[in-house]
Amino acid sequence: MKECGHSAKRDKNSSYCHSCYMHDWRKKNKVRVAEIAKKSYEKRKRNDPGGLRLAQKKQKLKWSYGLTIEGYNALMEKFNNQCAICSRTANLVIDHCHETNVIRGVLCNKCNTAIGMLGDNINGLSRAISYLEV
Repeated sequence: MKECGHSAKRDKNSSYCHSCYMHDWRKKNKVRVAEIAKKSYEKRKRNDPGGLRLAQKKQKLKWSYGLTIEGYNALMEKFNNQCAICSRTANLVIDHCHETNVIRGVLCNKCNTAIGMLGDNINGLSRAISYLEV
């Protein structure tokens, strides 16, 4: 039987430490791991309906933009819950400068992607406008 390289962590009756054993077990039992994860998620969702998504959103806002949920709500209110470019109200995202991480505003996913594809700069946008005017 193959041994893991963690002899200090190994149980005296085993050729694997617990971490290596679990890693190997997860690789061999991917379907079972997915079932366990799904049951755990469903249980948390049942115990706290709506709270799980809110907690995830709070964590992402704090980690990505340094915003609290109150700051996010204020930003959305400032932009009337619509895209600053096209006024769509669906699939809104926070637009920010990738160099300074400063929040610029709220855009729909389409407008945010378009700006990103044009290099997040005025020169790229100006060339696109000139092209469309022809």
